[in-house]
Amino acid sequence: GSILLLFAVFIPGLGINAYGATRWLNLGFMTLQPTEFAKLALIIYLAAWFSHKEKGRTLAFGLLLGFIMLLVMLEPDMGTASIILFEAVRQRKADSEWLIADG
Repeated sequence: GSILLLFAVFIPGLGINAYGATRWLNLGFMTLQPTEFAKLALIIYLAAWFSHKEKGRTLAFGLLLGFIMLLVMLEPDMGTASIILFEAVRQRKADSEWLIADG
């Protein structure tokens, strides 16, 4: 769902362009910034990912993260992109530390 919202900012009439960046969605009765939903969704998704059997799929992790980062950087919103990257790396590192402690 949040990936679709990230795409929606590029749809003319929905995305609001301000100061050279298109980061907001105009829903008529309100505006929202889809990157906030993407940050929360990615944190929850990666936490579930690393807690189950999917944690060994580093390539898929990198592709998902790269795709979301690309959409955010195209807005451009480098601050949010850096937060997403930091959180993903932190969760991956925390997962690796738990593996070492358990092993």
